[in-house]
Amino acid sequence: MNLTDLRTELDLRAQDLTADVSSLTAGIDGKVRATKRRRAAAGAVAACAVAAVVGVAAWNGMARPTTPAPAGTNQVTLRADALPSRPVAMSPDDVVKDGLRFRAETLAGDRLAAGAIGDLGQRSLSVRWRPTTQQVTYAVECWLPSDTDDAAWRNTWVRHSVPGQEGHFSSTCQRDLPADGVLASTGVTPGEPGEGDRTLGVGIETTLDVELVDRDGNPVTNPQARIAVGVYELGPRTEVHDETRAVVLSLPEVIEHQGYAYQLTSMVDGSLPTTTLPSSVTPTGMPFLVSYGSTTEPGDATAPTFSLTGLDVEASSLVGGGWSTVAQPARGAGRVGLALEGPAPESGTAFIAIYTPVP
Repeated sequence: MNLTDLRTELDLRAQDLTADVSSLTAGIDGKVRATKRRRAAAGAVAACAVAAVVGVAAWNGMARPTTPAPAGTNQVTLRADALPSRPVAMSPDDVVKDGLRFRAETLAGDRLAAGAIGDLGQRSLSVRWRPTTQQVTYAVECWLPSDTDDAAWRNTWVRHSVPGQEGHFSSTCQRDLPADGVLASTGVTPGEPGEGDRTLGVGIETTLDVELVDRDGNPVTNPQARIAVGVYELGPRTEVHDETRAVVLSLPEVIEHQGYAYQLTSMVDGSLPTTTLPSSVTPTGMPFLVSYGSTTEPGDATAPTFSLTGLDVEASSLVGGGWSTVAQPARGAGRVGLALEGPAPESGTAFIAIYTPVP
């Protein structure tokens, strides 16, 4: 996809900006993932810059728990998705401030290389680290009070960039801080699948700058805003290939969901166009997660829509490419599959991956 095509697609996705950002912390995980992806794309347009240096910037990760157990306990709770939920113990290496924390390591094996939590009203942050890998994700967040005026909310963005690299990435702020204080370990994953951010020099000190800006990219100060940034070096990944054996997607081998680890146990993929879209049997008698989607390039209004069928819960429809993850409570024998609405794409790879609880 050339730069013009990418900007066109981002303009289309920016129209979704009016979606209720409170859905980022409520509802099913698949919807959360799709919403955050739209927020990120719209932000890149508003800042009038595309993250050219990062190639394909993908959102990954699951939603935060909304009914956490009290800190320091072993209590297991059930969230709206009916999957188990429990707090993760504190670590002395966590980055903690004002009841908020970036965890030093996730159950998925992602390691915090650098993190900072700003003071209330602080408009910029910078973190430095020496990369040990080019496989990283930038967890950058901004929060405003729930009663923030809509006009002020739409005009307050958080932008992050690495000095010396072309382009930057921007997104809107969320309303209110996470109830449990645990900050997301996922965000923008820079670079081509399987390669990571090749502009990062392993062992060479790197800085990630974060700042509040308006829709035009001008500096903004908001006394009620709070920003945070974490750089996570990613754990083990599994690659998805196209018919030429080129890597088109990199999936985590382990996903953390509500304090539990789920490991990749099966994956089915297929090249597009095809008359047989991927499908898979699902586990019996245990909860599981399903990651699904396609690597088709986003297009215009005629872009195909992929949806997931065969679950007892609602899953997001994905327009013109991208991927999402949805949680399914334990059930009997079943099967999931991808369905296509609209014209078949001329190229790309579709996939379904199943994650089951780590024993």
